[in-house]
Amino acid sequence: MMKKVEKKNNMMGKVYNILFYNGDGIVPTYYVIDSVDGIAIKDGNKNKLINIVQKVREIFHLGDDFPDNRIYESLFILEENGIIPVETFHNTC
Repeated sequence: MMKKVEKKNNMMGKVYNILFYNGDGIVPTYYVIDSVDGIAIKDGNKNKLINIVQKVREIFHLGDDFPDNRIYESLFILEENGIIPVETFHNTC
């Protein structure tokens, strides 16, 4: 007897690159900052996002005067069909 398998959210079980958009440079650029499991994105893993924000702060030498929410608003998830703002999955960092 065959079991019917439900199709789950297409983000689960995949690994996605997290991009940081730096529009303040001479040439606006997306940088790959980290990789995240699709389940972590869907479940709203706040700790992972806090770590990514900190990583961006360190890579780009951003001081405390540069607000976390501005970094957060510049984070995107790279999918096969394009990019999605991290904000789509999370209300706040």
